Amino acid sequence: MSAFNIHAPIMTVVVQTQVLLPNRPGELEKLSRAIAEANVNIHAIMLREDAAGSSVRLVVDKPKVARKALEKHGLVVTESKLIAVLLPDKPGELWKVSAALAAHNANIQYSYTSAMPVHGKPTVLIAIGGVPPERAAEILQKEGYECVDHATLTAAAGES
Repeated sequence: MSAFNIHAPIMTVVVQTQVLLPNRPGELEKLSRAIAEANVNIHAIMLREDAAGSSVRLVVDKPKVARKALEKHGLVVTESKLIAVLLPDKPGELWKVSAALAAHNANIQYSYTSAMPVHGKPTVLIAIGGVPPERAAEILQKEGYECVDHATLTAAAGES
């Protein structure tokens, strides 16, 4: 039986907004305009081209507002949970994080970084498979890493 408490409050996840765009000029402009007009700030972005188009993954300060603005422009929006890990800027940290997660059958599906540090440390956003993201955050916290929630990540924008 896992030591993970399924009744513990979810405090260590970040909401990711994802949109699939046609891969042609002007599509990212439309998406970013819709977000800007809704007064939503982008904290992190990852773009990836695949056969279906361009996958845009965003972490924004107001996910519900962003979703509404994007859907108003006819875009299909999905949301998922990421963990946000504050990593010291020194050799071996990614290895330690990936080893700790792998030891608990947690798979790093993909990762990208936030535009701003939190508490002076780079913030790595990680999509997790194999275990719930809350469990992955718990694993890393037991290893001494700080994982932050959406509100903490968003508040860091005001610090910069």
